[in-house]
Amino acid sequence: MNVNEIIKSWLTTYGYDGLCNPDMECGCLVSDLAPCGEVDGLGCVAGHKVMQGDDWIIVKGKQGRRGYEDQD
Repeated sequence: MNVNEIIKSWLTTYGYDGLCNPDMECGCLVSDLAPCGEVDGLGCVAGHKVMQGDDWIIVKGKQGRRGYEDQD
């Protein structure tokens, strides 16, 4: 098992949709993890998918029953 497989497994197990870097316009889904070629171990955080018009973004935290829940 490599690092990307471990990250995918953890994100899926804990109900996240992917990763995002809140300091940059960067986000990826579990199904297409790190399309840029690498995960930023210090900048990427677990997040959930939110639609913005016809597109989507990944935002920090996960969607809960009461809406957005920050997971710091």
